[in-house]
Amino acid sequence: MTLIPLVGVEFMPATDEGEVRINAEMEVGTRLELMGEKFKRIEAIVKSEVPEVKNVVASIGGSSWRSQGSHSGRMRIALVPRTERSRSSEQIASDLRRKLSNIPGVTIRTRAGQGLFLLRMLSGGTEKIQVEIRGYDLEMADSLAQRVLSIVEGVEGVTDAEVSRKSGNPEEIVLVDRQKAADMSLTVSQIANILQTVISGTKAGSYRETGDEYDIRVKIKDAEKMDIREIMDMTLINAGGEPVVLRNVVSTRQKTGPVRIERKDQERLVTVSVNISGRDMGSILNDIRSRLRSVAVPRNFTIAFGGDYEEQQKAFGELLLSLILALLLVYMVMASLYESIRYPIVVMFSVPFAAIGVILMLFVTNTTFNVQSFIGCIMLGGIVVNNAILLVDHINVLRRRDGMPLREAIEEGGCRRLRPILMTAMTTILAMVPLAIGFGEGGEVQAPLARAVIGGLLSSTLITLLIVPTVYLFFDTKLVRKKDTKRLLAEDKK
Repeated sequence: MTLIPLVGVEFMPATDEGEVRINAEMEVGTRLELMGEKFKRIEAIVKSEVPEVKNVVASIGGSSWRSQGSHSGRMRIALVPRTERSRSSEQIASDLRRKLSNIPGVTIRTRAGQGLFLLRMLSGGTEKIQVEIRGYDLEMADSLAQRVLSIVEGVEGVTDAEVSRKSGNPEEIVLVDRQKAADMSLTVSQIANILQTVISGTKAGSYRETGDEYDIRVKIKDAEKMDIREIMDMTLINAGGEPVVLRNVVSTRQKTGPVRIERKDQERLVTVSVNISGRDMGSILNDIRSRLRSVAVPRNFTIAFGGDYEEQQKAFGELLLSLILALLLVYMVMASLYESIRYPIVVMFSVPFAAIGVILMLFVTNTTFNVQSFIGCIMLGGIVVNNAILLVDHINVLRRRDGMPLREAIEEGGCRRLRPILMTAMTTILAMVPLAIGFGEGGEVQAPLARAVIGGLLSSTLITLLIVPTVYLFFDTKLVRKKDTKRLLAEDKK
């Protein structure tokens, strides 16, 4: 049990997916042309340093469903199958990280492809660990995020730390003078609508032709090239039908702001995201959590963990409930078949001792405790009782059919059931060995499950031969003494 802190914890086991991803960023507001030149240099380095490359896909700027800004770009490098290369995707990413760090003016983050990529994208990021800072004040949130970033970067095993909110995007703030607008019979919505029509256009109707329908959008031609002063000189008609120059009721102010504002549970969110290398997620999270205790959190702000940690907590909670239900159902089935409450309890004593083998096996093989390991523990709940069932059932048969005394029946049952118990355990263990080794593409995903099952079966099988007979003897001896005591008391009363 003392080895538990030395066994790492994470959501899903690390796998070699045959892919490396590169994210690059420059100063906010950088032109696409300049970013394209940097990516040509990145592509040249990738071509010379990664002979295992199969194909490369690069994109600059935002996508149709996720705004990123012209200052950022991404590259996905597909590698040849694992059997055709000597380096893992993690090693290739680590080597590329060192080679790409010398490109000036651009921040580059390199990592190997990770499992559950779609889940991570839908949850707001592709990194394993995310520290979420929630609060309304943008400036306070940015300051707090920078403080958290500096703390997180000092933790061993952390790579590619970044803040999700990028500030410095130039913008023009249009301020409406409500008093002047009211004096000139204008409403704020009228002013906002004219600005929307000028800059982005307004839907004026639909055009139908041969079953197809097209929106008619009205806007100023080449509005994106207009100077802000030209827009301010435009006129709009008030409620009295009189023209009013726009600059008479509004003023402008230059400012820089975030590229995008993210929200979660209706709260503004800034995320400090990191990847990990060389350590398990649980150990790194513990170090980050202990260091964040020194951060003074302002009022109406919260700091919490997201990413894989959040998904891990949900999954572990559900799997724990599944484990409890599995053990309860196993007990109920045995109680109905034995027609006894006592003997199923004796059998269930073999289950906790399977944890000894699970912990030792995970520690020896340097395997983390993750969702797959947890599923293996749930499987053990139904497998390890088989040997105890064989032993207890045969002891009962010897006592009932042959009339053997308790001690003699236990010893004889252990001798006769030794071979069947070893046979059933070894067949399951040997069948799990190829899965535990992790042969083939993606074999690392299922290996923790098989290793947990093998370790649990080894320990529970050996301990079953000693613990279950001892518990059986203890239960029956205590019950016999209790019955004899009650009988003697009843005779004394008579």
